[in-house]
Amino acid sequence: MFPNTILIVDRDKAKAFRITLSEIFNTLQTQLGSFHVNDFNKFGRTYQVKLQAESEFRATPSDLPRFYVRNSKNEIVPLPTVATLKSVLGPDSITHYNLYCSAKVSGQAAEGYSSGDVLNTMIRLAKNLPDDYTSE
Repeated sequence: MFPNTILIVDRDKAKAFRITLSEIFNTLQTQLGSFHVNDFNKFGRTYQVKLQAESEFRATPSDLPRFYVRNSKNEIVPLPTVATLKSVLGPDSITHYNLYCSAKVSGQAAEGYSSGDVLNTMIRLAKNLPDDYTSE
């Protein structure tokens, strides 16, 4: 397990401040990732215009107070007014297979057993998985 940070949005406060969840998530996408605004042509080339906070202003969780969201009255509200950060433990990465969260199982046949024996054993063991699990 590794330290992770999650953002907890107080939906009641956001509603009271007339801030939509989409506005909060768009702000996070723009500041932490990037947001494509438009394209323009100059000197025979097409350039993309993208918004993104400079890396030194989005490097750590303590940068959250730098972010502001716009409410339906067109007022600017500090993001920490409606959202807080929480430190949690979680996986370093999550593997996926066919768009589903997955767990990779690898192994080697013991002496005297074939790979077919191992596959048959794995298929038999997979039948004991809960109903919402599957194997391939």
